Amino acid sequence: MYIYNILDRYSVQFYKGSPALARNYFLNTSNEEYAGYIAAYRALMEETVTALAGGRSPNTTHIDELIAFETKFALQ
Repeated sequence: MYIYNILDRYSVQFYKGSPALARNYFLNTSNEEYAGYIAAYRALMEETVTALAGGRSPNTTHIDELIAFETKFALQ
């Protein structure tokens, strides 16, 4: 993932055609270690969104929806 600041506007570009983490992390939720990776990934996304939003608190519902999407994507 690359983040560019162009004229005080941010552009986020994603290049990979797969979930951001390994498929096993999304599909093996009973594994404590994998669940920790998902939690850390969610925290990273929340920190990134907060930074891009100028410090305002993000809508975490969208972050959870994104993780749910990536979980479905990992099933493909």
